[in-house]
Amino acid sequence: MIFFKRIQKRGKGSGIAIILIGLIGASVSGEPAGVKDFGWSMELLTTPGYPVYEVEIPGQVYQGVASEDLDDIRVYDSQDKMVSHLVQKKTPALQKNSRREYVPVFPVYRLGGVKSSNLSIRVRKNPYGSIVEIDNSDNNENGAGNAAKKIIDYYILDNTKTENGFNELELEWKGNDNGVYEVTLEGSDDFEYWDTILAHAPVFRMSYQGHSIAKSALVFSSHTYKYLRVIASNNAADFVLQKARLKYETESVKTIERQWKKITEAGRDGRAFVYDTGGKMPIDRIRLSKLPVNSGSDVDIYARASEKEEWKFCKKVFVYNMSFGNKNGNKNGNKNDNKNGQKNVASEDIEISETSKRYWKFEVAGQAWENPPVVEFGWFAHTLVFLNSENPPFRMLYGNPQLTRVDFKVGRLIAQIEEREKRPLEKRQAQAGKITIVKGDMTSSGNFLFNKLNVLWAVLVGAVAFMLYMAKSLYTQIQKD
Repeated sequence: MIFFKRIQKRGKGSGIAIILIGLIGASVSGEPAGVKDFGWSMELLTTPGYPVYEVEIPGQVYQGVASEDLDDIRVYDSQDKMVSHLVQKKTPALQKNSRREYVPVFPVYRLGGVKSSNLSIRVRKNPYGSIVEIDNSDNNENGAGNAAKKIIDYYILDNTKTENGFNELELEWKGNDNGVYEVTLEGSDDFEYWDTILAHAPVFRMSYQGHSIAKSALVFSSHTYKYLRVIASNNAADFVLQKARLKYETESVKTIERQWKKITEAGRDGRAFVYDTGGKMPIDRIRLSKLPVNSGSDVDIYARASEKEEWKFCKKVFVYNMSFGNKNGNKNGNKNDNKNGQKNVASEDIEISETSKRYWKFEVAGQAWENPPVVEFGWFAHTLVFLNSENPPFRMLYGNPQLTRVDFKVGRLIAQIEEREKRPLEKRQAQAGKITIVKGDMTSSGNFLFNKLNVLWAVLVGAVAFMLYMAKSLYTQIQKD
């Protein structure tokens, strides 16, 4: 039975808040006898005085749950009474109302003998601040004469039509189809002070083994600069910017971060590498690193839930790892630069349909890889929402394959409260504490009856039975004699 307390709040914004206090006598038909019928127990650390708590399920829990949907999770209080709770999947709050728009591009020229630091430009704007014309003809007077070659020094982008923040710039250029360029992006609101947004970021287009590889977008944190300056710092003569498109976010919503598990060791299966995630994580992203340098390969990805199952095909992808740039040292401190100053450009994260398979195989086509890649598996974690029974501390127990999902009506209850209060119900964040073993792995051999503790009991009972049999046999023999 669930009950509520009405608390009168006074002062600014006074009103009646309905606060959920707790749960009494939660019981479910067919549930285990008590807290000892689970594989593991995790402490739930809470702050007193809140009606509802929420905690993100840590990655270690996925290694012990018996159900892919986490149906075997239960919450108990200090009196070993079951507490009403809800396990739900966290879903990312996507950025809303994003749009991409082309912005005007203005090249700024200089003669071959003019240094960039000596350039002077005159910018003519309309009353709204938009650029009408950029004139830098004065730079010709300080050049190496009329015979000097006129080259593009950088590009100005006009972003005065909107005040929305932008976080991505997509470039379309004319140049070498197998060329790699380093681009620096700067921002300003007055043409006098320029801030660096990205320094020496690589962009490229190339063909490799019949595949087209391209990186034309620069991604960064959100900015609102009116003007942008794009500078190509290597092979600049071959880089002719034709179009530029900004990605705007008109309403920024907090996103949910994925959990990641990195695995550096792999087994071999012919040309393939096999990885064990150790659990039932709802994986939807895969990231490969430490690939052979300056190479690209087709890779078939397979998965299976157990070692006894057949491999199931998931996806075919093309992955690559390209290295280029300055070998004289990392002077810019870019995170994509290695210790020798070279830049590594690798394939993007691999999107897959969500699956909780434990074992993964990556089969490489073409030239075999000598060493296994480092693989990271990513997923959006579940959250556990539970009510305060006012008998802390609380524990989350899991790992019993006999349990099925139970609906405690927590979601419906919270929805009713939020509808009445006309606002979201505050859920206090709990902390995941220490995980301890209760019975351990209860799914060994695929059967609850063969968990480790039951095996020990079976051995003990068998030994006692054998001793009784031997005693009876000895007694019978003595009687005959």
